[in-house]
Amino acid sequence: RKTYRPNATVEFYKCIVDSKDPGGGHRVSTVFFHFTYKGEKRDLSADVKQTTGASFEEGPYEVSPPAGYEGPFNQKAFSYAAVDYISLIIPPSRKGKRNIEKYAITFPVGMIVEFDIDEPDEGRSFLH
Repeated sequence: RKTYRPNATVEFYKCIVDSKDPGGGHRVSTVFFHFTYKGEKRDLSADVKQTTGASFEEGPYEVSPPAGYEGPFNQKAFSYAAVDYISLIIPPSRKGKRNIEKYAITFPVGMIVEFDIDEPDEGRSFLH
């Protein structure tokens, strides 16, 4: 009997908190990750945006698609993972404190997640 494995892997390796803040009303963090799909590994990044002063734990968050990547992707699964990654790397004592919004902080912490990319042309279906 064959064991099923998800067909995409994201390996987060770095996050910069407050990497950019174009309008001043949001905390924008950039997550950096390796994305592997069908044996092809790409080095990508995406932005996670949240209203300045909002709780890290409660959101809401807006997660961008990977910069410069046009291929198949599961944005919903990736968005959940990116928010989980940010929650993992920011120490609980810093969450919600305003001073974290004033400067860029780089966190070289890793996290690996796996998920499926929808591929209707392969004729497979899985219950979720």
